Amino acid sequence: MIKKLTILTAAFLILSVPWLPSYGQQEKAEKKETEKQSKMQMGPDMMQEMMMNMKKAGVSHDMMRRWQVMMNTPIFMDSPCAVYGQADTLGLSEEQKKQLSDIENEARQKALAVLTPEQLENMGDIPDKPMSLSNMCKEMSKECPMMQMMHGK
Repeated sequence: MIKKLTILTAAFLILSVPWLPSYGQQEKAEKKETEKQSKMQMGPDMMQEMMMNMKKAGVSHDMMRRWQVMMNTPIFMDSPCAVYGQADTLGLSEEQKKQLSDIENEARQKALAVLTPEQLENMGDIPDKPMSLSNMCKEMSKECPMMQMMHGK
């Protein structure tokens, strides 16, 4: 019995040794990717450069402002909008969608009530319908010939 355990242990060690270096390489690759992603995060300089490029490309001030807001908005994955955004995946009923929409509208009213009149004015025109980032990109491509070319139009 001890002989069998020793042989099995030895076989396991022999078979697992070739994988050890690749395991370390995988960890290094994952660490490198994480570092790369953290460097790519949207800092003020990168945001400013993107805004200048969008302006050069012909994107309207209102659209750039909406894009900037959406890029800087923290979103909880369980917030009403995020849950609604997963309606198909979650199989939400029409009643659930309505309830989530009502919760979101109530939250929006409360958020606006916090602002001063000057801040409300500074918000500019607020669209009457919600807009996803993908919808915003489609809208921007309508305004901007350069983006139309990027999307193959």
